[in-house]
Amino acid sequence: MIVHLRNFAPSSPSYIVPAFADVVKKENKELSVVPEGTGVYTEATCYEFHQLLVALLMAYVNALGALCKAVWDLEEHHDVET
Repeated sequence: MIVHLRNFAPSSPSYIVPAFADVVKKENKELSVVPEGTGVYTEATCYEFHQLLVALLMAYVNALGALCKAVWDLEEHHDVET
């Protein structure tokens, strides 16, 4: 099963990549005291984050579909030989 979304046009990530880079640069002790709205998931990164999440889920579904098809084909091939 291949999943396609109509009108899904990914944009270049202009906010989320720098936000992740900032988080990676911080030390663990700083991460525990990050004020709300200043981390990776902010109002500025919300849309890009959800685009990334949807793309990840679509890729996961497509990979599971390909795996299922491969197993199905392998079982059919095995049944023909026996």
